[in-house]
Amino acid sequence: MKPLEKGIADIEKIRKLLTTKSCRQIAKATNIPVVTIEKLKNGERAIEKLNLAYAIRLTEYANQQSAPIIEIWGEDRIKNNTHHLSTNKKDTDKQLSMSFCFFSNIITCL
Repeated sequence: MKPLEKGIADIEKIRKLLTTKSCRQIAKATNIPVVTIEKLKNGERAIEKLNLAYAIRLTEYANQQSAPIIEIWGEDRIKNNTHHLSTNKKDTDKQLSMSFCFFSNIITCL
């Protein structure tokens, strides 16, 4: 038997996954038997009593399925949210450019 690698099991993510994906989709992606997924979905088997390796696989699959939330601010929104900017157009454009670089770096880091 293959040793269990490190991972995180998140019951809430598993619950959400079970409501958003079909049994066959989950089983195929995680290599967990369809019967096990069906029992989890219909409540015959408690997620809390699930084999740890399966719980980790389900959590990892749930993480892959959730899209990151990224909000891109348009120039108008940046200007509206930067009331501290200079009234000088040249200074304002420079500050907006710096703000854009800052937000770009945050998105890149995520």
